[in-house]
Amino acid sequence: MTSKLVPYHYLLVYQDHLIHLALLYERSDLYLWKGPLELPSSSKLYQINLQIGTFATPYPAAIKKFEVAEVKIDGISLKVPKRPNKYLRSLQNSKFLECDYQQAMDFYSVHGKDDSSVALDFKNRAIDVISQGQRILDELGVSFWLSSGTCLGWFRECSIIPHSKDVDFGIWAVDYKPNIISAFEMNGWMLKHILGKVEDSFELSFIHKNGLKLDLFFFYEEVDHVWNGGTDVYTAIKYKYSFPKFHLCWTEFQLMLVRVPCETESYIKANYGKHWRKKLEEWDWKSSPPNVKENGRWLEEEYQDAIQVF
Repeated sequence: MTSKLVPYHYLLVYQDHLIHLALLYERSDLYLWKGPLELPSSSKLYQINLQIGTFATPYPAAIKKFEVAEVKIDGISLKVPKRPNKYLRSLQNSKFLECDYQQAMDFYSVHGKDDSSVALDFKNRAIDVISQGQRILDELGVSFWLSSGTCLGWFRECSIIPHSKDVDFGIWAVDYKPNIISAFEMNGWMLKHILGKVEDSFELSFIHKNGLKLDLFFFYEEVDHVWNGGTDVYTAIKYKYSFPKFHLCWTEFQLMLVRVPCETESYIKANYGKHWRKKLEEWDWKSSPPNVKENGRWLEEEYQDAIQVF
């Protein structure tokens, strides 16, 4: 099973056994990439039940690099993952999305590409924020994905939007850990605000030492949708941003391996509308998104916990 020139898989039959040899390609220093396994319906192997969660998936996958250990099985020396349980878990959520470079080129052909010193400075600072924020959250075991304008930049432009002003991560509220704040502060970040409560409209914001802001938006799952909240610190009005349900995929972004919603376009359309391909310089977080609506108001006795600005 190959692309036009690069082999992805070999399927071998020996007696009554099917041997699947998946080829993993090194991409950057961070991960290994596996191509999709797509069997033609005319193939005798088409009816074979290849298990999901192995390498027999019809989509590309990314696996973070792992240590191996040498073992002997029936007198044969083999190499296996040193931490097999962690390795097997990583296969369950390994789907990989490539950025659409043609879409990015189409966008730049219409709107141009900002290569000014100001734009490049912002992009470099944003990369530092993503990289260091990722390291901290990874050490805590907290999964996140690129959200809001940061996700739009990846999907539309394969880059960082130079006028977006900050960096946005999404995190499932159930994955919140109380030591997130102290972990960022111990690494030199300044806590800017705590808005909402862990169980409702929660949001954390930190300032990196380079002056750029990182927003952590916490998402809540309902029966038929997911949502995150926002709070107006001046009026105490709560806002709700609703999205279709989604899964998470890996992608490579600015030489980093990060998560994005697999159903990226529906995620982007929910937040930015059907004209998401257009370049917008002005954006009001309370009124511009088509998926936002008011969601009540914090009570005065809740202000101390739900509206903390530093």
